[in-house]
Amino acid sequence: MKGAIKMKFILTIIFIIFILCNILSAQEYRWIKLPVPDDTLFGTRSFVNIECADSLNCVAFIETGRNKDFQLMRTTDGGRTWKIILEQFDLPGDHRGLAKIDYPSTDLLIASFYDTYLFRSTNKGESWDTLYFKEIGIITATYMYDNKMGLGVGVDDSIKRSKRLYHRTSDGGLSWKLMKEPPDSIVLAYINDIQFVEPNLLVGVNPYYGSFKTIWIEGDWDSYSIDTAYLSVDYHPRDVYFLNKKLGWVCGGRKINDLDYSHLILKTEDGGKKWITKRDTFVNTNTLKDIEFINETFGITCGGEDVFVTTDGGENWTDMNIQTTVLYEHFHKLRIISETCAYVISFDGIYKYTNEVMSVEDEMPKSFSISPNPAGEYIEIAFNSPRLKPWVAGVDAIKIFNLLGECVLSVAQTFPSVDSGQTGMSDLLRVDVSGLPAGVYFVRVGDWVGRFLKI
Repeated sequence: MKGAIKMKFILTIIFIIFILCNILSAQEYRWIKLPVPDDTLFGTRSFVNIECADSLNCVAFIETGRNKDFQLMRTTDGGRTWKIILEQFDLPGDHRGLAKIDYPSTDLLIASFYDTYLFRSTNKGESWDTLYFKEIGIITATYMYDNKMGLGVGVDDSIKRSKRLYHRTSDGGLSWKLMKEPPDSIVLAYINDIQFVEPNLLVGVNPYYGSFKTIWIEGDWDSYSIDTAYLSVDYHPRDVYFLNKKLGWVCGGRKINDLDYSHLILKTEDGGKKWITKRDTFVNTNTLKDIEFINETFGITCGGEDVFVTTDGGENWTDMNIQTTVLYEHFHKLRIISETCAYVISFDGIYKYTNEVMSVEDEMPKSFSISPNPAGEYIEIAFNSPRLKPWVAGVDAIKIFNLLGECVLSVAQTFPSVDSGQTGMSDLLRVDVSGLPAGVYFVRVGDWVGRFLKI
């Protein structure tokens, strides 16, 4: 009786270890390059930006060809599949190129151009309304606070695009009203990556003058004013992100010489009055290009070949060392949805970040499965497509390893081992594991690895 109780206790511990192995392996940071189809006619494309309404619904802005033609591609399943929703040939012949996309929710998507056109959709890009605002100037970028209220930034075409103008909308971009400008608005022409912090407060940076900008919307959105805080003549800020009116970060670079910049990250806890340097490290010639936080502790920044993650509010940054498919990547845009989901853009494609806890079945490729699991006398390794036999070219054996990494069983790839009827080739390979002691085991078939519990 005592022996049976002891064996039951051992099997329970083994089963717990098995579950923990699955959880711990699934919780690791994982970056996956998304399968965005290449439907370009000219053979070249460059990924410019991505905007997400939520973790599943995103729109990618892609430039194609040599003349900065474009495609907008949409996913509704977190990047597994993509669909072209707007491209070069959908526009009037006198357009001057796509400038920016804005996707505050699945009920509103706006594409702004370097001319007088805005394209607006309320059904994820399935259909578009073409809006024309020549009488108020050119709106080249929209920044929506929600589905109704937003800021439009553009220039006055009558003075050869030299003066920055600000417009407001309260109906989701259907109409825009020119806001009263401050006296020095011509000097304030360059403000990058504007971000809403509160309905009447926006922030941005000017990389050319090393300055941080605070844009205050006054009255009933009829006018605005801009405060400027100069960081340093050697600083080249590229992006700013604020969680609230006090807490924010700036990323960019500090000029070392005519060619090289350090990676620079600054943090403020008083709304931008005082900035504390959190990172000033030379990595390569590139500056950091984008930064975002989802809460006070978790944030991501990227630039050049590097993507960094922090879990302590920017005190320390970990290089993600993303394994890319090209010799040189250039990461420049990102969007954080949660601590378990983010998207990073490189010129070559889109990478998705997740550390969500997944089931063993989700971790395994769909072409293989192990049953029964837990197993007793045998396991069966199923391959779902007999037309693709042999399973793994150049693999002579299927190997089973214990938790110490020792190969405890090797089985030749021979068929059939279970009768498959008229196919003449089995979808199942049965492996006798009766001689193995109870425990957790790993099965390797080529590059694929599965797990099973022997009881």
